[in-house]
Amino acid sequence: MMMSGKPKRKVCANCKNTYIEGDKYCRYCGAKMGKPAYIDEDFGCIYGPPPITRVHKCVKCGYTWTTNLMLDRERYCPKCGGSAPGKAKDGEEKGAFAPEAPAPVLEKHLDNVQGYLDNVREYVDNAFARMENEENKEA
Repeated sequence: MMMSGKPKRKVCANCKNTYIEGDKYCRYCGAKMGKPAYIDEDFGCIYGPPPITRVHKCVKCGYTWTTNLMLDRERYCPKCGGSAPGKAKDGEEKGAFAPEAPAPVLEKHLDNVQGYLDNVREYVDNAFARMENEENKEA
């Protein structure tokens, strides 16, 4: 979706994670899904562990779905909001990247990456603002 020249992305109004059409509950925070919020779409390259295919099964209603993500933070059933931890499809968890309990080191790493991405976004936004100012001065 495009609004005011920047691409927008639909997200959960509660936790700002990806909004998936048809879900009754957020897969990340468990909140009841209403109307989505829209945020600026930021593109970036994130380096990390390889994607792991995980199967989620709701302990409340039995609904099952599969993810293929580097870091899987989906914890709640999109149909009923019940708990739905993921298990690696091949039966093996990959050390610190196990979906049930991310290691504190991983969480710190994610905070560092987020801080870095925030700095890059600010730098790019400032660069574009300077370019626009220069173009306006020339006109």
